[in-house]
Amino acid sequence: MLASISKLPRAALPIPERCRHLLHTLSADIKSDISSNGSWGPFGKGGRISGSVAAGWEDVRDAFESNFRNNLELGAQLVVYKDGTPVVDLHGYSDAMEGLGYNADTLQNVFSSGKNMEAVACMVLVDRSLLKYNDRISSHWKSFGQHGKEDIRVEEVLRHESGLQFFANPAFPDDFSKNFVPSVADVSATENGAVERVIEGCTPWGRGQRMYHASTRGFIIGGLVRQITGQTLGEFLRSEVTEPLGISLFCGTPRDEQARHRYADMRKAGTSHTLRAIIPAMLGMGGDPQAWSFVKKLVAAVRDSKHPLRGYPKAIPLEWAKDDVKHVNTVEGRTLEVSSGAMQGNARALAKVSALLANGGKIDGVRIVSEETVRLAMSDAKVLRDDVWGMTMAFSRGGFADFGSMTELSGVPCDNLAQLQRGFIGWAGKGGSLFLWDVERNIGFAYVMNGMDLGLVGGPRAKSLFAALSRKR
Repeated sequence: MLASISKLPRAALPIPERCRHLLHTLSADIKSDISSNGSWGPFGKGGRISGSVAAGWEDVRDAFESNFRNNLELGAQLVVYKDGTPVVDLHGYSDAMEGLGYNADTLQNVFSSGKNMEAVACMVLVDRSLLKYNDRISSHWKSFGQHGKEDIRVEEVLRHESGLQFFANPAFPDDFSKNFVPSVADVSATENGAVERVIEGCTPWGRGQRMYHASTRGFIIGGLVRQITGQTLGEFLRSEVTEPLGISLFCGTPRDEQARHRYADMRKAGTSHTLRAIIPAMLGMGGDPQAWSFVKKLVAAVRDSKHPLRGYPKAIPLEWAKDDVKHVNTVEGRTLEVSSGAMQGNARALAKVSALLANGGKIDGVRIVSEETVRLAMSDAKVLRDDVWGMTMAFSRGGFADFGSMTELSGVPCDNLAQLQRGFIGWAGKGGSLFLWDVERNIGFAYVMNGMDLGLVGGPRAKSLFAALSRKR
């Protein structure tokens, strides 16, 4: 059973008094800078905003522009649909992107926002009666049912409850250094089932508990899709979803296809920005308490050899483990089918899928799934606490999160953010991307960027956007 993870005591992170004084001084300086300069941020100054908004949606444009004014953006896109029609279509870039040609069609990595497309693939199979959410995966993929996996259901994987958040070696299930790790070569041979063989050999660890399947969910769903259809997940999504919708969203992009698109490299916020976010939080003087809380969780994992966070770096190719951002910026990285962490797209593409789901499975005269299937996928939302990541929210049987149900992120209460995002369903990506929809108000929403901030599920940039959207209720 997964051991409960409590708050790390102060004694575990001793700060000498002389250092504490320096940290207090630095924190005060940071707060003074923010007060006098109006803002500080990790990326280039200001920005150039282009695009359009429909009448009555000007507040959303103002919020998007404010993120650039506050130096929080590098390149970013925002698209919102209402009742199947685009009402916001904006893009912008800071002075650090000057001359690089960033526009509304530019593609960038969306990290975990791609998990929505894994779930959409399952929806299509359910809609065609080729799959049920409560099916045993082994009923479609016989070799999957080894080493204690024979009864794992599709919806358990989609809800992050299957115990396959990493691929534990059945001979050493508690020794995370011996987990089975897919290689780049394995992922490159997805069409030949190389990753599936890795999955078949592993055992579940902590099945029935909510433990975020950060990298593994896509590999498992990809194997299931290939077993049922004979196509890889990327091939299936292209033929059944993205091409019919006429959108640029890729799970593994062939080299010749890449040559037809412009990409924006992903860039992480610098060390100085990280310190500015964490140090004040360490001292209870503001900053980013979620980021600081997650740092403490990482320290706890370093101190405990059986901490499940130790298993997560082993869930992706070792070549990516130290710097996945570096690899997703390469031609080779973009060819790989890593749907849970390396899909490439733009806000127009994600927003159109969001609008489709908000609109009962149909957009611009194209129906991908039935209204009944959409309702089924969003049903039976189940709230659990993920003790590893300190995250409490509801996931539906189809694998979508209810953002209004969030009560904590990284162990820090987030009731205010949840209130702003009430009604929105979907998921978010590392660094800040958002891929959401609101069925009741028939709103599709997508925000993507290439400047990666520390915030979880959108961070401070998302708060301003959703504050503007909340005024449209």
